[in-house]
Amino acid sequence: MKKFFMLAAFSLILAANFVSEASAENMFHIGGCVPFSHARTRDSNLYRINISESGVGFSFDFTHVADCGFTIAPWITAGLIRAKSDWIPSLADTYMTGFENSMGIGLGGSPIHNEKRTLTVLGKIGFRSQDCDIEKDIRTSKEIHATLITFCFSIGTEIIYTQRFTEHIGMFFSTEFYLGAGEIRYEVTDAENQTYRRKSSGGGVQSTFQPRLGLAVTL
Repeated sequence: MKKFFMLAAFSLILAANFVSEASAENMFHIGGCVPFSHARTRDSNLYRINISESGVGFSFDFTHVADCGFTIAPWITAGLIRAKSDWIPSLADTYMTGFENSMGIGLGGSPIHNEKRTLTVLGKIGFRSQDCDIEKDIRTSKEIHATLITFCFSIGTEIIYTQRFTEHIGMFFSTEFYLGAGEIRYEVTDAENQTYRRKSSGGGVQSTFQPRLGLAVTL
């Protein structure tokens, strides 16, 4: 968080050198994202659970920058993830795979916004869901099947830099960090075909860092 405030302050200083004839903008940011996250919670038996995740996905947002620099940006992402967790000791070193999606809105400002470049700092709020599972042989020829589902409301920040090569086409790069709180559910079917279902006790906390890179289209 300290690094974010330092970068934001540095960006405001640069604005005096780069802003020229700032005007309203409407942009689409279309590209890829690479989320890295860590969740921790306790189950109904108060056992501590840690979940580490990484993935790759597609991101899209529509960003409107007003003349004064006020910026609003609804967004959506979807992608593939893989996760490791200590919630099942026999699977602690095995990756689960699955899908995730998120959506929300960002509000903030663009201290730099002109015909060549835009620098935007946003506060973001959104919702994220994940669903991943695993099948593995354990000690017998039978398999266990495990499913992990996460629902998370998040709040965070993002810095987006857009460089235009023509009036309408450019590239963007962004970094975002956010914290979320929600519910983690898991279900296990063991080698004897017995099913166990549990969910987090008191919710879970998830932290996520996610860089994005892609095409920027200015209308």
